[in-house]
Amino acid sequence: MSVIEINSSDFKAKINSYGASLVYLSKNGFDLIEPDTKPNLYAGSVLAPWPNRIKDGRYKFNNKIFELPINEVAKNNSLHGLVANSEWQVLSKTQTSVELGYYLDSPEIYPGKLKLTTSYILHEGHLEVCIHALNIGQEVAPYGVSIHTYFVTGKKVKNDQLFLQIPSSEFMQVDLERLLPIGLKRVDKVDFDFRVSKQISNLFIDHAFKVDPALPKQVRLLNSSNLGVNLEFDGSTKWIQIHTADRQGGDDSRMAVAIEPMSCPPDAFNSGIDLITLAPAQSHTFTLKIRQD
Repeated sequence: MSVIEINSSDFKAKINSYGASLVYLSKNGFDLIEPDTKPNLYAGSVLAPWPNRIKDGRYKFNNKIFELPINEVAKNNSLHGLVANSEWQVLSKTQTSVELGYYLDSPEIYPGKLKLTTSYILHEGHLEVCIHALNIGQEVAPYGVSIHTYFVTGKKVKNDQLFLQIPSSEFMQVDLERLLPIGLKRVDKVDFDFRVSKQISNLFIDHAFKVDPALPKQVRLLNSSNLGVNLEFDGSTKWIQIHTADRQGGDDSRMAVAIEPMSCPPDAFNSGIDLITLAPAQSHTFTLKIRQD
């Protein structure tokens, strides 16, 4: 495991080779990523070949049943893919960029053989994140991707005080016991309407918000001085998972907001919703831009 630092004239970023994780990002000393997340919280990790949860760690693809390890034991789910807790290889590095790679080949639990690369590049004004997957195997493979970023707005404050804006008119309801999807609901039917910037207050959020294509492709998190972070995404992001990082009420509870752009919703390997299928030699690219707002 190594931590790679990249710099530009005003940005500094740190990437951990374990999980190809974005663990630090600041602009002129203004923190955008939570700098000291406690272990085992998937801080900044790449989530592939699926994000979020698979119910009971079990799915069927091309008439074959696959059984995954259960790593969210209390909820009996398989969580956050197969590469977040793996060491990635550093493929290249410059002062302003780093590229990491990982080969996923676990045929007993996943039908595809993937060549994954993740690059972090500091441009003028933003950090670009690009996750590329190429199916180098002989079988069609189900695929989804995300990155588990924890955002802050400079100085650490309770996220109750922060203002959130999400381009979403619908969200996925989940059961409270296992946080598994039970159906879509309009955000204006509950207190989850963040289409216009709104204070988080005491809301508990751990839900996937469906991206509304008619709204700007960005999520904004701002402090009371109207400063913060802007996460811009392209068409590969169909959902945004938002979590208020309650962390069982510890001293770090609600001190960041997890904003996870996802290509598909929770349990997509079973529901098929926005599930990508990669044929042999087919690839998928997922790109984000993170800037100070």
